[in-house]
Amino acid sequence: MASRFFTVMIVPERSSTTKSFKVKRQTIINLGLLSFTVIAVISIFTFHYFSTVKELRETRDIRTEKRQLESQLITMRSKVSRIERLLERIEQFDVKVRAITQLNDSERNLAMGPLGTLESGERPSVLFASGERIDSVNEPLDSALTTRILSAKIDALEERAVTDEDKLSSLSRYLDYQKVLLRSTPSIWPVHSRMKTSAFGIRRDPYTRERVMHKGLDIGAPEGSEIFAPADGTVIWVGTRGGYGMTVIVDHGFGIQSHFAHMSGYSVKLGDKVKRGSLIGMVGNTGRSTGPHLHYEVRLNGIPQDPTKYMLN
Repeated sequence: MASRFFTVMIVPERSSTTKSFKVKRQTIINLGLLSFTVIAVISIFTFHYFSTVKELRETRDIRTEKRQLESQLITMRSKVSRIERLLERIEQFDVKVRAITQLNDSERNLAMGPLGTLESGERPSVLFASGERIDSVNEPLDSALTTRILSAKIDALEERAVTDEDKLSSLSRYLDYQKVLLRSTPSIWPVHSRMKTSAFGIRRDPYTRERVMHKGLDIGAPEGSEIFAPADGTVIWVGTRGGYGMTVIVDHGFGIQSHFAHMSGYSVKLGDKVKRGSLIGMVGNTGRSTGPHLHYEVRLNGIPQDPTKYMLN
């Protein structure tokens, strides 16, 4: 039968006296179990502590990354908006230059047609992006959908930029062969003033109050203000023309003429060659006029055009 006790002897190093005492076997076992339990608990707590520290560090990193992504998305949105505005200005400039040069480019009237066809009687399905929350009108800022939307927008802007670049390249090539036409086409304001007092089109006659066609643009300016030729050309009229009062007409070739009415004086004579920006006369109040201003017309093959189409900003 196994002994229920262990004898523990203690032998001092510098003494001949030996001490001994008995310890129950169960006590030794209990102490061993206790030690094992304490070590196990300490190990578990240590592992849990370091796991928690790691998770907190990862959470902090995720939050930092999220803030960075949000900042990048906001910056990207701002850049996309600036690019859109820039492309809009380029497209507006392209339209105006084409109007000035009479460049018809119908082949570039791009349009997006249907991407697919439906069988007879088939109803189109509601389309959603992959992973989109279809139960909410809003998506989290850092969601994959937001990223895809911005990515698609950037792709579309890139296509627009390529198209606009092609348009401007074709314009450049065209203008290389049309320098004379460009120099001969009105494209600047004829006076320093930018005060439009009456636009081109239907208006009420200031005298009769009847609705009439106003064939030009009235620009308010002090009497004696300088009037400049909007393009190269030849002076074909200098004199008084009924309600137009003192008038100068410049022929620019290609069927384009510009008319300047209600003047107070001339700086050119019949047959003079003028360049864009040349002084041709002064603003006045002659003829059928209610105050000092310039009545300015641009005519193409004799047909009045809206002069603002021929004014580059």
